Order: sequence, then C-alpha cells, then structure tokens
Amino acid sequence: MSSPLRRIVTSHKDGKSIVLIEDELDPLPGFAASAATIWQSHRYLAELTDHDAAVLGGGKIYNKGSLIRVVDFPANSTGHNHRTTSLDYGIVLEGEIELVLDDASKTTVRAGDVVVQQAVSTHFVTLLCL
Repeated sequence: MSSPLRRIVTSHKDGKSIVLIEDELDPLPGFAASAATIWQSHRYLAELTDHDAAVLGGGKIYNKGSLIRVVDFPANSTGHNHRTTSLDYGIVLEGEIELVLDDASKTTVRAGDVVVQQAVSTHFVTLLCL
C-alpha cells in the first residue's frame, strides 16, 4: 500500500449512531504482499457491539468468524496456498488477479469484483498491476 489505509468503523451508543474508530492502518508484518486487516469477528453471527474486534489480531483468523483485509500484491507474484475456516471477503480495487482453488481451477478477478470465500483452500496469482 503506497499510502496508509484509512479505516472508519461505526457503532452505536445510547441509541445513536457513532464513529467508533477512525484511524490509519499499518501493514501487517510477515506478509510477502502488503496487507492490513480492516475488520474481523471471532464468531458467527458477529456481535455488532463487539468493540474487541477493533483490536487487530495480526494474521490470526478465527474459526466461525469473518475477516476483511486489504492486500496489495506485488507485480508478478504468487501467494501461498492457504485454507481458512472463516468467511472472508476480497475486493479488487485495481488490476487483475487470478483466484486458484485447490483443484487448480482458476477464475480471473478484476477491479470492482468481490470474492466471498467460504472456508476454502485458495491462493492468488497477480495478472495485471496498475
């Protein structure tokens, strides 16, 4: 990520909508690509008042939870194969990436596309970086 990712999280207090968190996220250490976790829940269905979810757990993914993370894949890169038991969301902001499943089937994901991963084994291959 060339610039910090701004995160705004809403909640409620005393029956009124509030901005619970407004911050900039630092990249997570230990990733070959630049990654930042936006939000995660520790269980399904997530509690909408779960302020503890705002504390980032690094690369940990919780069983029966959900996760949204921003990842900036370098050009000509291949991610590692991994399997989660969580519900994960991926949104391609620019460029193209190839979603590779454990049976080797491939799907090209383009800017504006959203991937909802339901506890599957995957890895990604960068096709086009803008």
